[in-house]
Amino acid sequence: MQAIDAKDSLNLSDLTRDEKREIWMKRQCQTLESLAVVCGCGLSALSRHFRNETMPTAYHQKLVEYGMPADTLPDPLDRPRGPKPRNSMTMTALAQAQ
Repeated sequence: MQAIDAKDSLNLSDLTRDEKREIWMKRQCQTLESLAVVCGCGLSALSRHFRNETMPTAYHQKLVEYGMPADTLPDPLDRPRGPKPRNSMTMTALAQAQ
């Protein structure tokens, strides 16, 4: 049997955000389904938010209040929903061209 080198041992600071979240979920016996219920959203929506760099502040706040460490979650950011507003310069240029 070989001895384990110190450099081969697990350094917890090297874990990614996703790995930390998975460890927390396993230790707390939580699933994506149970966390989606906490957030009040669907499973696919929560899974998509976890894959992104940001997530809605309401979901972030609910998960932190539930006990999930903030460093395991994407950054909270509310993005505008729906179609982007049209540029008024383009509309003016089109009106003048006619």
